[in-house]
Amino acid sequence: MLISCPECERKVSDRAKACPDCGFPVAEHVAEQAEAAARAARLASRERVGEIDCPTCDARGFTYFEAADDEGQTRQMFGWCEACKHSGRVHQCKDLGGYYAVSHAALDPFLRGELDAPAEGVAFVGTQLVAEHRYEQPGETWTEPDGGDPDDLGSRG
Repeated sequence: MLISCPECERKVSDRAKACPDCGFPVAEHVAEQAEAAARAARLASRERVGEIDCPTCDARGFTYFEAADDEGQTRQMFGWCEACKHSGRVHQCKDLGGYYAVSHAALDPFLRGELDAPAEGVAFVGTQLVAEHRYEQPGETWTEPDGGDPDDLGSRG
């Protein structure tokens, strides 16, 4: 197919490596346009399809880490998982590229196309819907009604 060279506007084949008049890299430009169109179609196809076990905490609602105490001893500690709001589950979303585990905080930006995998709160999980869960029921989802401390269990919703 003949297209206009973006640099000099001469008609040139879309398969040409470069414009014969000005040397503009036509093949590279065509490939970039095709990639941008495919990405736009993938982002436009995004939707939430259910829940999936949280990959950050392995569906537990908390994560382990090591920290030194006042005496310098290394201790194993835990912290509530913010990705799943302590429930062990995050959103499962899909697009033309496959399925994703998306944290509560990342859901809206992901669906709007502002985040892509890999990104904080977004993990690609494959090309098939993940329907099984490690635990039958998710935990309660912690909400922050007054900007409270997530470690204060009395504020869980």
